[in-house]
Amino acid sequence: MLSDIERKTLRILDNYSKTNNRMPSLVDLKRKTGRRDKDLLSALRVLVDKHFIVWDGGSFETIRIVQPFEEMPKPRNSKASVNYWMMH
Repeated sequence: MLSDIERKTLRILDNYSKTNNRMPSLVDLKRKTGRRDKDLLSALRVLVDKHFIVWDGGSFETIRIVQPFEEMPKPRNSKASVNYWMMH
């Protein structure tokens, strides 16, 4: 499960790259997230470790998105509770 900053950074990378045909710079990420360099670099390392992005740690232009969003867990089957209320 991704933290808020990691999820936000991944969404910004994906949306920014699609609208601007390039990856955002560190200055762009700082402006859009409101976070410090250290926090953003840490979030990027986690995204690399969890295989959401591929990045060699160099230029931000070399970042490649592998998985643009986190898979959300499927909701529990609530059909049983709905049936109970429909029958009573």
